[in-house]
Amino acid sequence: MDNRAVFVVDTGSRRTKAGLATGHAPSVDFLSTVTPDGSVVGDEAAAVPDAVWPVHRGSVRSWEQVETLWRSAYAKAEVESAGSVMLVAEQTLNTKAAREHTAQIMFESLDVHAGYICVAGQLALFAAGKTSGVVVESGAGVTTTVPIYDGFPRREGMQRIELAGEDATAAADAWLKRNAGSNYNGSLDVAREFKHAVAVVAPMGLDVSAEGAGEEASFELPDGTAVTVPYVARALIGSSLFDGTSSMGSVQHAVAAGIETVEPQMRDTLYATIVMSGGNALTPGSCERLQAEVKQWAGQRTAVAVSSPPDPVSAVWHGGVIVTTVGVFKKMCVTKIAYAECGPNIIHRKCL
Repeated sequence: MDNRAVFVVDTGSRRTKAGLATGHAPSVDFLSTVTPDGSVVGDEAAAVPDAVWPVHRGSVRSWEQVETLWRSAYAKAEVESAGSVMLVAEQTLNTKAAREHTAQIMFESLDVHAGYICVAGQLALFAAGKTSGVVVESGAGVTTTVPIYDGFPRREGMQRIELAGEDATAAADAWLKRNAGSNYNGSLDVAREFKHAVAVVAPMGLDVSAEGAGEEASFELPDGTAVTVPYVARALIGSSLFDGTSSMGSVQHAVAAGIETVEPQMRDTLYATIVMSGGNALTPGSCERLQAEVKQWAGQRTAVAVSSPPDPVSAVWHGGVIVTTVGVFKKMCVTKIAYAECGPNIIHRKCL
C-alpha cells in the first residue's frame, strides 16, 4: 500500500462525519438520513416526510442505505472511493455479520484499495491521548461503555444502554408541549436546540426539586416568546443517563460492571481513566456526575477520574486520524487483494 491518504468515516444514528485523515476536522458532516430511493441524502433528505434513518440506536437497519450514506460522504468530500484507503468506525458490540457487511461495501461496492474497521470507543480513547481506559460513548441513539487496555478493546466488558441524546430530546419536547402551549410548534429541531441550551446534569444526591437547588434558565422560541425553565426541568432533561430508574440501568453501573470483567490488576488503570465522548459529554455537569457516581461504586480507596476529549462530538473521527499515523497502519489494513483471496471473513482476523 502506497502513501495515499486515508478516508475516515464515522456514521452514527444521527450524523455522519467523514474526511481525509490529512484534515484537521471532518470535511463533511451531515444527517445520517436518506430518502427511500436514495436520491436525496443528509440534511436535505431530513425535510422529506418519508426519509429514513439507516442507523437506529447504534444498529444498522439497512446496509443498502448505509452504502448510500458512504457514497454521499465521498462525493461531498470530493474524493474518489475507488482506489482509496478507508477507515470505518464501527459501533460497539457490532456483530460479525455487520462487520462482514461493512467489508463487502468497502471492497465490492466502493472498490477501495485497502480498509480497516475500528471500534468507535477505541478511537475516542485515542483522541483523548490514551491507550488504556474506559470510554463512555454517548450520542443521539445509544450509550455504550468500552473497557480498553493497551489499545485493545475488552469485548467481554462492553456494555450498551439504549438511553441517549434523542431520549433527552424527547423529554425536552414533552416539557415544551406542557409549558409553552401553542407558542411551541412541536418541531424536534427546536426541542434539540432547547435541550442544548438549558439541559444540565445535576450533582449526585442533589434534590433537584428543592428550593434553591439551581438556577432557572430562559429560552426564546422561534416566534420570539421567551419561556422560563426551572432548574428541576433542566436537570430532569439532562440527567436521565444517571438516574438508574430505567430497565436499561445507569451509565455509572455500566462503567463499573465493564471494569469488573477484566483482570484485577487492570482495574485501577481503567477506573483512573474514564473518557466521555459524544454529544452528551457536552451537557454541563456530565463528567463531574459520572466521576462521583463511579467513585461511589469503586470505593474511597480507588482513584477515579473522568474527562472528555477536546472535541467530544468528533472524537471518534479524530481518533481515526490518529490511527492512520501509526507506523504499522499499512500492515493493519485489509488489502483488496487479500479480500479477493479470503472474502469478508478476513475482517475478523485483521481488525480486532
